[in-house]
Amino acid sequence: MEQTIQVLGNGYQFFSKFDMKSGFWQIPIEEEDRHKTAFITPEGLYEWNVLAQGLKNSPPSFQRVMTDILSP
Repeated sequence: MEQTIQVLGNGYQFFSKFDMKSGFWQIPIEEEDRHKTAFITPEGLYEWNVLAQGLKNSPPSFQRVMTDILSP
């Protein structure tokens, strides 16, 4: 482990750590697009208000937001 830290840390002054456990749920879905996430249960019709895991475009959407936030 010490060797790995030395190799990765060579020449760097700062390291960052991000907890993205609930990252998808921090990204709101535009009001006009929420109907695309709708599903029906016996209790009624539901639509996601935030990015949900498992939707086709959730990973690339999340990555785009992270790239925008973390880019210089």
